[in-house]
Amino acid sequence: QRQKSVLLENSLPLCLVEILEKVGLLPRLAELTGALLDDHRFLPGGVKASLLCCVQEGKFNSDKLEPQLPGGWKKRISNTYDFEYVCRSNDACFEWPLQELPGEYQPWPHEPRQLQRHSEESAKYLLAYGSEEHWCYLCNTFAAKEHLRLPQHVEMRQEWHKGCEALNKFCEDLREARLEEACAARPSLAEDILKLWRFEAVQRLKRCLANTLPAFWHLILEPWEDSRSADDLQLWLDRQLQRALLEEPARVPEPELPQPGRDFPDLSSGNPFLDGKCVCCNQSVSDSDRATHISQNKTHGKNLETSLDAFQIIKEHGDRLWKDGMRFEAGKVKCACTKEVNWWDIGTWFCDHPHVNTNNHKKWLRNTEDPPPTEEMPWEKARRQRWLASFAPVAPEADPAEPATPEPKRRRTEAQGGEPEAEPAE
Repeated sequence: QRQKSVLLENSLPLCLVEILEKVGLLPRLAELTGALLDDHRFLPGGVKASLLCCVQEGKFNSDKLEPQLPGGWKKRISNTYDFEYVCRSNDACFEWPLQELPGEYQPWPHEPRQLQRHSEESAKYLLAYGSEEHWCYLCNTFAAKEHLRLPQHVEMRQEWHKGCEALNKFCEDLREARLEEACAARPSLAEDILKLWRFEAVQRLKRCLANTLPAFWHLILEPWEDSRSADDLQLWLDRQLQRALLEEPARVPEPELPQPGRDFPDLSSGNPFLDGKCVCCNQSVSDSDRATHISQNKTHGKNLETSLDAFQIIKEHGDRLWKDGMRFEAGKVKCACTKEVNWWDIGTWFCDHPHVNTNNHKKWLRNTEDPPPTEEMPWEKARRQRWLASFAPVAPEADPAEPATPEPKRRRTEAQGGEPEAEPAE
């Protein structure tokens, strides 16, 4: 009885008490070690850690496990017979009075206000009230489109994602524990084992969900039915994890992607001569005049280097320029703060003193009513893939270890006065 009381007093569940009693560990609380608990792999890791912590802190020492008298009872020694007895209200009692077990620790979070579960294929913490308005269970308020971009909501959403990560790790640990085998080997423990893992789930979520635990638990993990088999529980948890990972409605529509060859030249091949023009010098050059242009235009080499550097910056950042209020238009990069540069000068906006740190840009960002979002949109990864696929393949470089075979020399045969014959290559 005292061992049970000590476990409950340390916020451990009654189902754990039942399991330890049935496997013979309840009388051996002070002897518990990691190796001893590892022999029972169906015990959750968090519960094992709590038991070992109690051992290290001396909460299972013999003096703590000695029976304690309920309130109002006293020990006394009989002067006549010289033995110990207990009494209450001067009435002798020769049996140890039973003490009621403390109430079981209840970790279950309260149900959020106005809770309504829904089957919409979007974030489960948003309940739609119309095309533009939702009830947000993370912030407990009505949420118009603008609400989804507020810093408070972004912080709550990040916490929700931490809960998803914790649930994913919980599912992995559940698979490794092989509960189906443990329940089959010990049918009398099956229900208590599943209850214990339910306790473990809420304890893990409490460590990472300081503000959103009620919403996460009741929208994702209720109803958790202990009557499920271990395999059914695993399948159900995997489905609930996918529900928890559903994204919010798009808070910002996807802007149009810049297009290589239209908004800026595609220099993937390194060749600056495109469509009868040297794009790095911005001059018309026919195919026959290319060599002359390169040799006589003193700025061509520097322009080519600048253009290739600009192209690499565009390729790296071009699909995300919209997040800084920038866009391509007529061969220029224009910013919402009214500044603009030619495409080949974009490097001046991505140098040691970038454009986004200028006073003019910061002023626009402070005053705009519709600032670009700082968090990643659901469609950005697919957008990035389409962006990289829009460029021409990079021409392979020649292998310096394999020099090209020289053209065969030609010699004229005077005897015949005819066409020159090719000399064999050395």
